Amino acid sequence: MADISKIKLPNGQSYNIKDTTARDAISGLSGAMVFKGTVGKATSGSGTVSAIPTSSVQIGHTYKIVDENKSIAAANSQTGAAVTAKVGDTIVATATTPK
Repeated sequence: MADISKIKLPNGQSYNIKDTTARDAISGLSGAMVFKGTVGKATSGSGTVSAIPTSSVQIGHTYKIVDENKSIAAANSQTGAAVTAKVGDTIVATATTPK
């Protein structure tokens, strides 16, 4: 486990974490959300990707649907059912492979 004893704040200052329990909790975080980009129309190039990724996915990868609803086949859905992601929805991977 990494020794987490300082956090660099947005203003550039370092904050010392003195509490061992807090350091252990911070260093144990996993599966945090990681914003990967936006999903948009392939024809307009409005998103960073045109389809919700189904491979090379890690837990926490997050995408925002930006300009058209996206159908997700049951084979690629974490729920195991076909679903539609609507404009404004945020998609967060909860597993590395679809069900």
